[in-house]
Amino acid sequence: MTPILAAQSLSMVVGGATLVDTIDLRIAAGEMVAIVGPNGAGKSTLLRMLSGDLRPTRGQIRLKQRDIHSYAPRQLAYHRAMLSQHVSVTFPFTVEEIVHMGAGDAGRATAQRLVDAALAEVGLAHFSDRQLVVEPHVISHLALHMEQSMEAAADIVGEIDRLAMASHRKVTRALAAEALARQGMRD
Repeated sequence: MTPILAAQSLSMVVGGATLVDTIDLRIAAGEMVAIVGPNGAGKSTLLRMLSGDLRPTRGQIRLKQRDIHSYAPRQLAYHRAMLSQHVSVTFPFTVEEIVHMGAGDAGRATAQRLVDAALAEVGLAHFSDRQLVVEPHVISHLALHMEQSMEAAADIVGEIDRLAMASHRKVTRALAAEALARQGMRD
């Protein structure tokens, strides 16, 4: 089967430090993959490279049999979504306005239906009118959860199938819990 995402000899070296070393990866459509490891192992760097947000120092990444860096940003956004570990909002946007940013070219009426559904999906509907300004050094656990939920909602609005997303979260949580349990790690 032809992989939807493939990485060959993927490496990232910064200032003489090897962050990711010669990764080969093939992911088929619909396949679930968990990347598990200790802090500093290169998981986030690998994901940023696989999403096309970061260019590897060596190797290549192909999305749908095409070099991932040959996609224009708008085209790439139609093929993948990325949920950041940390988000900093420094302007006074409401939660709803931030989620609307994920709607892209969708018309206002269509976008509003998607935004409402996405906020309900991640449990933030009751926060839709709340303004959020978070300084990078003042992120509390609640603010971080809320920011990640808003970004997840924005990704959902970006036309990610809601049911597939829910299924993905359940499977990902189960796989991550299983992998952590095997390694004797806890939350």
